Amino acid sequence: MLEQLELDRRLQLALDALAFTQTTEIQDKVIPAALTGRDLMVSAETGSGKTLAYLVPMVQRLLCQEGPLDGPQGLILVPTRELARQVLKNCRALLAKTPLQVYGITGGADFRYQQSLFRKNPEIVVATPGRLLEHCERKSVDLGTLQVLVLDEADRMLDMGFRDDVMKINEYCAPTRQVVMVSATLRQRDLGAMSKALLQTPETIAVGESRQPHSSIAHQVMLADSQEHKDKLLIALLQKEGYRRTLVFGNKRSTAVRLAGLLKYNKLRCACLHGEMSTEDRRHVVSQFNEGKITVLCARDVGARGIVVKDVVLGFSFALPHSGDVCLRRTGRTGRAGASGLALSVVAASD
Repeated sequence: MLEQLELDRRLQLALDALAFTQTTEIQDKVIPAALTGRDLMVSAETGSGKTLAYLVPMVQRLLCQEGPLDGPQGLILVPTRELARQVLKNCRALLAKTPLQVYGITGGADFRYQQSLFRKNPEIVVATPGRLLEHCERKSVDLGTLQVLVLDEADRMLDMGFRDDVMKINEYCAPTRQVVMVSATLRQRDLGAMSKALLQTPETIAVGESRQPHSSIAHQVMLADSQEHKDKLLIALLQKEGYRRTLVFGNKRSTAVRLAGLLKYNKLRCACLHGEMSTEDRRHVVSQFNEGKITVLCARDVGARGIVVKDVVLGFSFALPHSGDVCLRRTGRTGRAGASGLALSVVAASD
């Protein structure tokens, strides 16, 4: 498919360096459609390649523009710092052979340093809504010439209460910008209202049913008599099976913290991730998990949002999720990009 699009040579060289020759189904549909400049609503299961699906046409469009322009030309809004770092990494890889620049703007980092990044006039910005809105209000950045606005994981941004921030940021953007809204599901209650406010006659692209189980993930349930029994089952499972990477989910931060301490006590290489940690601590934990120095990561759903780590073999729900969408996001941490994974939930009578 890429050969037929006649992409800019510099972008093609970057894709070749990434050994990116085989596109996924969502990329086959989104890339040509995005290159036409239409607004898009995109939905596909986690790990299907959505990030490159919107990055490739964005970079291609900016490489084709004539002359430098003031202010960012591409803006990618994401709900979490972890997802921002992942998107930033992918975008930098695509820009490796080009003169374009991309910077990340997220909470927890020095505000004045971020102002200095904007003064370098990057073509692309990856940002979380709250911090970017601060910069807009303080006139650190001008979005008046923006060409492409991407809302990645738009459903999660709504879940996390970013709707008002996104709508305010949109007011600072050029009215003629293209909008690409990306979501794991298009059924989120408020997603339709936001899309009507931001998108103009959008084309909808959906691959797979939003609530259909991922074909590469096996789902299992274990029965337990009590919380103490759950603890013992979790410890025995991780000690016996020796999974390379495991994510353990609790519905409360206190549960994730307690489980991390319990697993450490039982000689497992474990850490906890939650929203009250500093940016540096969160980055350190995710890095250790990615490098295999930690094999078990305990987190609440909010804490695990945006984590993209290869070879997560087991997603363990110590407590059942409160909704089907949360269940999809948990299980989507494993079995990514066609790899096999196991989603296991332990259930007591109170569940």
